[in-house]
Amino acid sequence: MIGITADKSGNGQFFIKGGIAATDKTQDSPSNNFCTINPLHTDPEGTQSNATYQEGNLRTSTATNSGASSGFQGTFGMTTGKWYWEGIQSGGNVTAAVVGIGNADESDQIVYFANGQKYVDGNGANYGSSYGTDVVVAAAYDADNLTITFYRANSSQGALTSAVTGGEPYFPHGWDGSGSAYSEVNWNFGADSTFAGEITGSANAQDSNGQGDFYYQPPAGYLALCSQNLPEPTVVPWDNFAARLYTGNGGTAGNITDDVKSFQTSFVWIKSRETDSDRHQLYDVVRGVQNSLATDDADAEIVRSTGVTNFNGNGFRVSNHVYNNRNTSPYVFWAWRADTVFSNDASATSVGSADSAGRTNVAAGFSIISYTGSSGPDTIAHGLGAVPEMIIIKSRTSAQEWLVYHHKNTAAPETDYLRLDTTAATADNTFWNDTAPTTAVFSVGDSRPANSSHGDAYIAYCWRAVEGYSEFEGYQGNNRTDGPFVYTGFSPSFLMIKNTSSTNGWMVFDDARGDRVKLSPDTTGDESAVSYIDFLSSGFKLITNHPNVNGDHTYIYMAFAHSPFKYSNAKTPAGRLQ
Repeated sequence: MIGITADKSGNGQFFIKGGIAATDKTQDSPSNNFCTINPLHTDPEGTQSNATYQEGNLRTSTATNSGASSGFQGTFGMTTGKWYWEGIQSGGNVTAAVVGIGNADESDQIVYFANGQKYVDGNGANYGSSYGTDVVVAAAYDADNLTITFYRANSSQGALTSAVTGGEPYFPHGWDGSGSAYSEVNWNFGADSTFAGEITGSANAQDSNGQGDFYYQPPAGYLALCSQNLPEPTVVPWDNFAARLYTGNGGTAGNITDDVKSFQTSFVWIKSRETDSDRHQLYDVVRGVQNSLATDDADAEIVRSTGVTNFNGNGFRVSNHVYNNRNTSPYVFWAWRADTVFSNDASATSVGSADSAGRTNVAAGFSIISYTGSSGPDTIAHGLGAVPEMIIIKSRTSAQEWLVYHHKNTAAPETDYLRLDTTAATADNTFWNDTAPTTAVFSVGDSRPANSSHGDAYIAYCWRAVEGYSEFEGYQGNNRTDGPFVYTGFSPSFLMIKNTSSTNGWMVFDDARGDRVKLSPDTTGDESAVSYIDFLSSGFKLITNHPNVNGDHTYIYMAFAHSPFKYSNAKTPAGRLQ
């Protein structure tokens, strides 16, 4: 890098350079971040605390007689594209695995060990040549075709075509290889081909996009793991979702407008932050203004003339009900966009068995769907054009529980359900008619709370994940204060978590109130400060072993982005530097 101490503002405020070696300069910059090893990742054995991180988290070492082997993962998750990176063992244990890939919980991993063996999910087999200290090895991962090729000194050791299962992000991965010997590994994801001055003779090669500084030339079409090479987001978060605060004024025409949020609200969820008797309030354009539902109770819809009275161009209007506009009280709201009118006549289109109507935002993976119950079972058109990953249903006309479908709830989520209005764990029932949703419809059984021969009116909120904007996934808690790092591919703005295997409440966090403040949709309680979670540039980190979010249990979550990972180091319209 030329001019590392130069002031490009033209103000002549130059730094004085001192004590900086040539090998201290890397390609990494605020405008182009490169992958590093993630010190927040915890392997299943909880042994990564034995590791030491140096050289900007590009050198890892483990202590002699640490007691267990340690796994390492990169900061970039790979779901599509072709990617290349390098590594060397710079000292210590000769059985380390310098290059490989693994999923977030390391249940699916492939690594190339220094003894020449490949390990697939812990099972070793002969593969290629062994390598020793300061020999450059590399990985070329094709996430589109689920193949990985390892290289030793620029020589391919053969493609592995049946070892990667896919369906989730994979990360650069390595192991120190032994719990009883010191190991040191240096990594290069394109920032520094000298491996922090460890070796010389680099070709200073770039990828086909002109990015990176590699010891060897990457294979054609394979790219450096850096933010400039990440795909452009297809959805702009702040054009489709907002988490914001306001203070009530007690008036009958309180306009809650937001010059940052550039869309007309279609669905808004409001909660008082300080009064523990104030109920959650949900309004949407399909049911119409003044028609309120509350997640903390199974009550039917209430016509509340002093609730939300209008959806306008960049916000909404509230009247003077204390649930949404008590004078001087602080409130939070979460808002979603769904502009396109949707209607399906099932008999005319042969899509579904019951008519449905509502609003959709196909690009952002969201729809609001109304339908009328019958003796069932029924199939309901949802308008997403893709398989929904989370569905929330509520009867508008009867006091029936809030029903939640989440595709990571169990191994067969269509046979089980969660309730949004209680702390109950996952339970089995035929509410989804034991049928998984499709790209066209979701299924409901023949009984309440999803269907009714009494002709109940229902509302369904449907979502599917959009890369860089939203995610509906799960994780396994480790019951440690150094909890899992959960990769979402974006800096979260909104996060809702549920312990599926125990009676712990729903937890909602957002970046408007701060990531260490929670609300619970299943209670009227006010917000409380908790040290549960840290929001990060590409996901969130559990920092407690509280069973609400990180006991020895399984969890599901829904998350929406503040900023995609590609741009999470830049200012967004919300004005915060992530």
